[in-house]
Amino acid sequence: MMLLLILLQISVWGATGADTGGEETVCTSNACFTFHIEGVSFDDARIKCVDNGGYLVTTKDKAEEAELQSILTQIDVRNRNLDYKCWIGLQLHKGDCIITGLSLRGFKWISGSETSQYSNWEKEPRSTCTEERCVLVYYSLSGRNDLKWTDGSCKEKAFYACKFYFKGMCKPLLLAGGEQVNYKLPFSANPLNEDNNLTAFPFGTYAEIRCNGNDHFSICKLTDGVYGWTIPGPFCATDKQSCGYKNGGCDHVCFDSDAGGIRCGCKDGYVLGQDRVSCDLKEYCHSSPCQYQCVTGPTGFSCVCPSGFQLDKDQFGCIDVDECQMNACDGNHCVNTQGSYTCKCNKGYRMVEGKCHDIDECTETRCPQICLNSEGSFSCHCIAGFTVSEDGHTCIDIDECLSNRCEDKCTNTIGSFMCSCHQHFRLHPNGITCIRDVTVVSTVETSNVYRDNDQHDETIDTITISKQNHWNELVYA
Repeated sequence: MMLLLILLQISVWGATGADTGGEETVCTSNACFTFHIEGVSFDDARIKCVDNGGYLVTTKDKAEEAELQSILTQIDVRNRNLDYKCWIGLQLHKGDCIITGLSLRGFKWISGSETSQYSNWEKEPRSTCTEERCVLVYYSLSGRNDLKWTDGSCKEKAFYACKFYFKGMCKPLLLAGGEQVNYKLPFSANPLNEDNNLTAFPFGTYAEIRCNGNDHFSICKLTDGVYGWTIPGPFCATDKQSCGYKNGGCDHVCFDSDAGGIRCGCKDGYVLGQDRVSCDLKEYCHSSPCQYQCVTGPTGFSCVCPSGFQLDKDQFGCIDVDECQMNACDGNHCVNTQGSYTCKCNKGYRMVEGKCHDIDECTETRCPQICLNSEGSFSCHCIAGFTVSEDGHTCIDIDECLSNRCEDKCTNTIGSFMCSCHQHFRLHPNGITCIRDVTVVSTVETSNVYRDNDQHDETIDTITISKQNHWNELVYA
């Protein structure tokens, strides 16, 4: 349902011309917004909103985004098409990481629920786990319907908007035209006079009225289920209320009475409210055939269904929506239920914030040496000297000696192998082939002339080949 927005502009400028900024106020049927035309950091914006009893505006869904869009559009008209950036209450805290698989990318709303499924990123946020980042929306004449999100340093300077929720609203006081009025809103230190453009005031508004030298006051409060002023006015007893001044306070039609005072009336399709000045839509839903909910409109009624249901062909009943036919689970297993659905993640995925996200099995020590994660799965790999076993999850040693890697003797080791040569030979620097060592042969033959020949045959040169460390060890025996 479209919200009626009421705009009020309040300009507040420093006496010395300092950039104290301006304040714009917009109210809907149950909330008010203040837009501050001053550049402040994210934390300053948040604190200013909280100190006044509100919170930094959010755009958690299309409805909130449309609400902010309507406010900025009206301010744009009043301020000659300004281009500016504005903070929204979305922040990445220091120590939290950017997560590309989530709609908010790891950012959290600073008020209400921290998460939402809706997002409107202009571009992917900068990847970080150590930096505090905050989100801005940009408004310009050329792109006024976008309000795309952009992350930036929380210390940047930008405009900001605060939102204030209220139980209800009161119509303006009934004035005869001679009163001087100051309205004090609960969230603003700037009083408004009787010439303001607001057509509703939030619950708790305090009004000071001066008439013929006498002071009066009135408060917007709830009485017998109706929001109204404790003293509705008019306040100047010598002046008669007239339709000529602000339509007598009537919503639609005002009639002057011959006996003095006024009488309010309403257009077709509306009825006069309990306060005798406001006009409400005529109640068409009293005996409607709607199965779930009836909504009154200017010319009749319409039926609506709860989330997860849609109107039947007769436009009165509600039938279930099969979300599984709309690929609600993004290819994972979907089970339709009445008014909802349930997603069951495929193997290799887990449920996060209602959606299936890939499990990084490599963080769970699934592989003994090297692990590579993939979408919905993972694979194990081994370092040199090892090969993946048939189960795909372990590494076994490769026996290099089976492939005749050495020219003479070969000894397999864990993850490597060792080449060696018989007596009077030594390993070539390549660690594989054997070459005759004349020096060693001469020395051995001179000092061991009486030794048994078999003993000479057992003497060898040895070198170890290690793929990991690339070192050679020469051993004489």
